[in-house]
Amino acid sequence: MDPKSKIAKLRSLDEATLREEILAPLLMRMEFKAVTVYHGSKEHGKDLIFFDYDRLGVREYYAVVAKATKLTGDVSSSKGLKAVLFQVEQCFNVPYENLFNMARVTMDRVWVVASDSISTGAEQSIFSQLEKSNLAKLVRFVPVENLVELIDEHLPAYWDDSLEPIDVVKEQKQRLIAFTRQLLLALGGEPSAIAGTLKQVVNSAFPPQVRPASNRWVNTVSPYNVEIDTIDPDHAHDFWSVNYGLLRPLYLKAKQDLYYAMSDFDEILGNYDDVITHTNPAEVARVFDHRMSDEYPFHRASFGRAGEAVQSMQYLDEAAREIEELRKSLQKLGKLEWATSLVDSVADLKPDIQAYITNVTDETFLMCWKIESENDRARLRMLYDPKADDYNAILTTDHQKTIQTSYHEPITTRPITVNDVVERIQEAIRAHFDQLLINAGIIVGEDEKL
Repeated sequence: MDPKSKIAKLRSLDEATLREEILAPLLMRMEFKAVTVYHGSKEHGKDLIFFDYDRLGVREYYAVVAKATKLTGDVSSSKGLKAVLFQVEQCFNVPYENLFNMARVTMDRVWVVASDSISTGAEQSIFSQLEKSNLAKLVRFVPVENLVELIDEHLPAYWDDSLEPIDVVKEQKQRLIAFTRQLLLALGGEPSAIAGTLKQVVNSAFPPQVRPASNRWVNTVSPYNVEIDTIDPDHAHDFWSVNYGLLRPLYLKAKQDLYYAMSDFDEILGNYDDVITHTNPAEVARVFDHRMSDEYPFHRASFGRAGEAVQSMQYLDEAAREIEELRKSLQKLGKLEWATSLVDSVADLKPDIQAYITNVTDETFLMCWKIESENDRARLRMLYDPKADDYNAILTTDHQKTIQTSYHEPITTRPITVNDVVERIQEAIRAHFDQLLINAGIIVGEDEKL
């Protein structure tokens, strides 16, 4: 690809693609450390963050302001340049909330990287403004021509996959294998079994299937670390809350919202640690209410991340109480083990569900399920021909092939997923449980029969 074609390709990009598909991998190839796409409502000008070590071994923090437009004119007349200047100043003036280390760091240098041209006048106009605060020498401009040169040197496979040097491919393979081994060890795998599994992944077209545990999942993934979270075994099953849906994702979201809210303050880290280490959803909500709900920034919070965390904790508390009452009622009926095995069996149907929704052609369709019981256990089976079974033992769920994700303008849609179907199944199973309890004269949350 000739230089003009490369420049034309870069000029066609939007900022999200520039950040995530070019700058992030490019900076990693240039051996900068902990490259993080930081773009969002809390970025304060910083589109990407990374650091390097100086000659004395001290960390220097860098921020990148990424632009997918031409930068021309001067600050006094161009809205675009005013925005760039503001972002650069924000990079220096507002500390970076290093959430992974619970620390605040300030930027030492800022790069303005553009996938289009940067005129000399624009660069000088911004420099003249930054000189007033002695920041001009800490800012570098990287126009599209320089960006092409960096990609040619460090990320040539962006232009053509065949340009990737074989030694780089080998290094990538070894890093991926090492990361996968570390992840499997962290999940409790035996070293000998892991070695055989990785050989199968590398050498076979039929890699081993992954069957996730119901009480464990990856909570956070970042350039710093991967954190694996767990849930108390008694609450790891997909019982459906009438008002809030499945408990496990609600539990995860409540923890995540609280985790993200921590970027706004650092005064109550001890209380945060006390909350976040619990694996019982009810205890997470209870301890949060006792130790943190009256503290800044959660006290009377109604918006922002703190408001979202408070709302999530309220939902978690109500859902956990409801599920615990359901479990007690099912135990009273002698059906708790049976019900637990039934809700857990839905996960085994995911491959069949995926095959079904992939091939279905109708925009709206009905799916049928049968509960099969043996001794004190039960499992759900997908029915392709419900007429052949006892209809009284069948659950039905209705679905749409296209899901509407926004009820405001503009309306957005997406294809139905396996998880969409699973949620409807668990909702139908919960309704089945409620009917069993009503038939037995038991109300969820009541200790005595009617």
